[in-house]
Amino acid sequence: MIGERDRDRERQRCVENLTEEETRRTHDMTGLLHHLSTAKRKFAESLNEFKFQCIGDAETDDEICIAKSLQEFAGVLQNLEDERTRMVSLGQAGGGGAPVQ
Repeated sequence: MIGERDRDRERQRCVENLTEEETRRTHDMTGLLHHLSTAKRKFAESLNEFKFQCIGDAETDDEICIAKSLQEFAGVLQNLEDERTRMVSLGQAGGGGAPVQ
């Protein structure tokens, strides 16, 4: 009887330790995802603001096309990151409700 109680207590401590460890890992992962998101947004901003240094007075057709493509790609990255942030926020809020900031 006493042996069973000791085993039950030990199991409970193991479960509590695993739960605490998983909570710490989740918190760490959330922080890493936030930093990654910030980096992606800054990259998208850099792409959007990219300007060729022209030799002469005007950009070539190719330079204009590349600049537009980079701006479009920046928009895609930004939208993708906005959607990922929204999904994570909804997940943290329990799948419904208002996003968590």
